[in-house]
Amino acid sequence: GDVYKRQVIWHCVECEIYDNFTATYNTNCFSGGRYCAPDPDGDGPLSGRDVLNQVLVQICIRTLFPERWWNYVITYGDNCLGEDVNIEKCSYEILANQSFSEDDIERIKKCNADSFEGDNRLLNDNRVLSQENKKNKEYSIVIWPSLFINSMPYRGNLEEAYIFEVMCDSLVNTPSICLDEYGASIIDIKLDEQEPDSIRNLTIVITAVSYTHLRAHETGRNLVCRLLLEKKKITI
Repeated sequence: GDVYKRQVIWHCVECEIYDNFTATYNTNCFSGGRYCAPDPDGDGPLSGRDVLNQVLVQICIRTLFPERWWNYVITYGDNCLGEDVNIEKCSYEILANQSFSEDDIERIKKCNADSFEGDNRLLNDNRVLSQENKKNKEYSIVIWPSLFINSMPYRGNLEEAYIFEVMCDSLVNTPSICLDEYGASIIDIKLDEQEPDSIRNLTIVITAVSYTHLRAHETGRNLVCRLLLEKKKITI
């Protein structure tokens, strides 16, 4: 089983129409306006470019260190989203505190830099962000946050109990965890190591503008995204 967190990224329409992606004036965009993100703090010092850079950092961590990726995402969300926070500095402080070596951090930085097709982030295309856009089109994502279970879009209440029920219905062989009361918290249930392999054949894709945007959709007890991904950490 696996869980993917897709980033929804849009482009600057006027940069395409009037400048054919050769403009650098939009401070919320990279690659001439091909990839943009919302300004995270309005009139503050941050811009969409800071968000995009963090998107690339997180994708690089997931690619190079997949088993450590979610712990980083959670810690980043808890520590680096306040006012007057230097996102990049906070990000690399977390990496150091989570025992990423200097060599590990350099690999992440190189992955980030190498994702651009040149040295100019403001104009050169980016392979990783281009791939994210292609995947979003493949899943026909037009609203977010969105949830896909085994490549099928989920349409319903984003409370954990409802999502859990659909996840159980997606399995060929029903594991005992699905026979418990649906209203129970997924995180609180411990899985038996002898559960059928079907529970490991579940693919979940979550899309959001950013982790900041996900936090705005917090349920009464847990973030849907945090809940589902914590389940992955327990079961796989």
